[in-house]
Amino acid sequence: MNERIYKSTSFQFVKELITLVIACAFLGFILHFFVQLYVNVIVVAIVGIVSLYFTLSDKKLYVKVTDETLTVVKGKKIDEYVIDECAIKARVKNDILTLYVTDSNDNTKSYDLSLLGYKQFQKLIEDLTIIGDKSEPITLKAE
Repeated sequence: MNERIYKSTSFQFVKELITLVIACAFLGFILHFFVQLYVNVIVVAIVGIVSLYFTLSDKKLYVKVTDETLTVVKGKKIDEYVIDECAIKARVKNDILTLYVTDSNDNTKSYDLSLLGYKQFQKLIEDLTIIGDKSEPITLKAE
């Protein structure tokens, strides 16, 4: 059984942190026109801390793919899917890389895998036979 693991990259993590700092600075700049300084500081601090928490929790996310299973691990939460019993879709929009998994019970879950980086995400969806030489061809019928 061949096991492949996809983890977040340090470059993507640092890029996310820099974006967070810039967004907080922009929010502070906009708010200074509308609220007093101490309210501005409190709002920016709350937004920054909550965003940092989500970014750090996404850093713990990784995806494990074997020939039969797809496992998404985020901290202590583990979602495991049998690949043949699932419908898997991928979406790339701007810098947001999302994987959608619909299980056999028609429950759809989405996973933001932006911290994997584009190259690893491409390898992952090729591993899952969404794209690439192993993927099934899509035939369109004209009416």
